[in-house]
Amino acid sequence: MKLLLATNLLFLTTLGQGKGQKEANCVTGRIDFAKERTFLFNDDVPKSFVGKTLNESLYDSVVDFGNSNIRFRPEGGVSLELVKGTNATAKGIQLSTLRYVQYAKITVKMTAIAVPGVVTSFITLSETGDEIDFEIAGFNSSQVLSNVFSNGIGEFGIHGGNHKVNTPISESHIYTIDWKSDVITWLIDGKSVREHRKNGPEANSLADKQRGRPWYPTSPSLVQLSVKDGQGAKWTGGQIPWTKDMASTSINVEYLDIQCYNDLNIEVPRWPITKSNSSPIKATSTALVSSTSSAAASQPTSQLNFKGISNYPIDPSRADLSESPSSGSISNGIFNAMMIILLLYLN
Repeated sequence: MKLLLATNLLFLTTLGQGKGQKEANCVTGRIDFAKERTFLFNDDVPKSFVGKTLNESLYDSVVDFGNSNIRFRPEGGVSLELVKGTNATAKGIQLSTLRYVQYAKITVKMTAIAVPGVVTSFITLSETGDEIDFEIAGFNSSQVLSNVFSNGIGEFGIHGGNHKVNTPISESHIYTIDWKSDVITWLIDGKSVREHRKNGPEANSLADKQRGRPWYPTSPSLVQLSVKDGQGAKWTGGQIPWTKDMASTSINVEYLDIQCYNDLNIEVPRWPITKSNSSPIKATSTALVSSTSSAAASQPTSQLNFKGISNYPIDPSRADLSESPSSGSISNGIFNAMMIILLLYLN
């Protein structure tokens, strides 16, 4: 009887799922970036992967660009390099998860590059331009920047924060983005440095497209780590001071921890619970690029427009700007509630 009830509930709630943006398929666990579980895109022909899939049971992460700039460390984790180019721009690297999270506590232990002109980033990013980030400009070895974006809207200068660290950014620190359905908390070495509440005054927006909606990320997002050339932008510290003895510089990433939340902000092993752990994901979805991931990182995230790389442009107009619940959001809420009731019943 319980099995029949479970089958019927799954059938009914699956029919009610909304369509459109990517679904979350979060799995709680640690990613240590083992070589055999990291997929490398071909830098020259990324379009060859259009329409193909990557199996999440085989891979945890993918290098979107700069696959020659990754080093797999014998002790675990990876080194991500920025390499002096033959032209004015150094060659960076971006590493993304395959799975999408929608509310999770995301923690990375890593170093950052304390060299003027270099930007080290740890962010979440959705296909509609929702973004939460830590960004570290190398000219200031004791400061970390944070920011939050909604629907890819270029409203700058009022949603960011500056945070001091006790030891230089070149040393290992633990950075956490704790993203819940009602509040985002940024932590450094376990200490909260900032909160952004969905219903707080900090979520107010002056943007016409955002009017009537809180400035708050709500869409399934990838987690990304990157190292980039700021191309002389003032906020990054100007041009990188390359020397004969410094042809490259790098960061070390020890691990990435993800603790999934359900829609009630309860820690769960995976979410949603009906998503198969081995279901494929479109490889092209890993080519999202944040505001500061473009080749010309001329401004900090708080002053940049959301854009995609040339082969995979991101169109912010795809975002659903309606505040009223859609049929998809209503069905998701019903689905979540019914599944919680089902789990309680089966236990």
